[in-house]
Amino acid sequence: MHVLHCGYGIGAFIIPLIANPFLAVLKPSHVNDSISLSRNITTTCLIYPKLDFNASTQYTKESRIKTAYLITSLTVASISFIFLFYQFCYRKIPQFSFNTIKTENKLRKLLKLIDTGTCANGNRLFGAEIIGILIFYFFNAVGGEVMFKTFLRSYSIDNLKYSGDDGSILNTIFAISYTASRLAGLLFGSIIPIRILLVLESSGLLLTTILLEIFARDNKMSLWILVVPMGIFVSPLYPSGMGWGNFFISITGTATAVLLIGSAIGAMAYGWVMGYLYEHYGYEMFMHQTLAFGVIMFLCTILMVVLTFHIAKREAKTNNRNVSTNEHVELNKKDII
Repeated sequence: MHVLHCGYGIGAFIIPLIANPFLAVLKPSHVNDSISLSRNITTTCLIYPKLDFNASTQYTKESRIKTAYLITSLTVASISFIFLFYQFCYRKIPQFSFNTIKTENKLRKLLKLIDTGTCANGNRLFGAEIIGILIFYFFNAVGGEVMFKTFLRSYSIDNLKYSGDDGSILNTIFAISYTASRLAGLLFGSIIPIRILLVLESSGLLLTTILLEIFARDNKMSLWILVVPMGIFVSPLYPSGMGWGNFFISITGTATAVLLIGSAIGAMAYGWVMGYLYEHYGYEMFMHQTLAFGVIMFLCTILMVVLTFHIAKREAKTNNRNVSTNEHVELNKKDII
C-alpha cells in the first residue's frame, strides 16, 4: 500500500517544478512596498491583516498557470491510454449463457451495493462502525494534507517574505520528504503493527504541528527545518488508514469509493475554510489550522486504537464462549454414549 501510494509523492515533487516557471512575479515598487509595510504594522498591533485585493499590485511577469495545468492534464491523459490498452487487449470476458441470467430487483441491487455487511462477513453494524470512523479519518487526513500543500508556498511568501523560487523549493523539499516516507513505510509497515504505527505517525504529526505553531510563525529557518518532518508524518497517514481498515474488514470497490468521496469532501472543506480564514483573518491562520489538523488526527487515531482493543476483547469473549459451548456439547455426547 505504501509503495502504491508513492506515486502521489513523486507527483507532488514534479508538479511544482512544472508550475514554477508559469507563476506570476511581483514587481518591487513603492505601491507594493507600502502595502507590505501596512500589513507588517497591522501584524505588530496584534490584529490579523485583511487582504486588500483592490490595491494596485504590479507584476513583472503575469501568471500563465493555465499552461502548467494544460501540460499536467496532457501528461495524465497520455498515461491513461495505457489503462485503455490493457483494458481492451488483456481483459478476460467470462463465458455465460443468457438463459441463466436471473433478473433481480433494482432496489435489492442497490441495497446489496451499499450493504456494509458485504465487507464484514455479514455483520452490518461492525462494518458500518469501521467504515464510519474511516470516513472521518480520511476526511481529515486528506483534507489537512491538501490544505498544507496548497497554502505552504503562499504562506512562506506572504508572511515570511520568501521569494517565489524559495517558496517553490520549500514545496519541493516537502514533496521529497513525503515520497521518502512512503518508501520507508514499506519497511516499517512490515515490522511494526499497524495500530502502533498509526499512533507513532499521529504523535509525530501532532508534535510537528505544535513546533510549527510556536517557531515557524516568524522564523524562516524553522519553516525550512520543520517542513521535512511534516512531510514524513503526513505521508503515511493515507496508506496506514487503508491498512488499518483492511485489517478488520474487506475493503471492497464500493467501500473504497465511499472512502475516496469522504477524502474529496475533506479536501474541499479544508480548502474552503482555510481560504476564508486566510483572506479575512490573516496569514497566521494557516499555522492555527495546521495545528488543529494535527490535534484532530491524533484524537482520531487514539479512537481507532481504543476501537481496536475493544474489537479484540469482544472477539476473545466470543471465542471463549464458542469453546465452552463445544466442550459442553462434547460432554453431553459422552454422557449419551
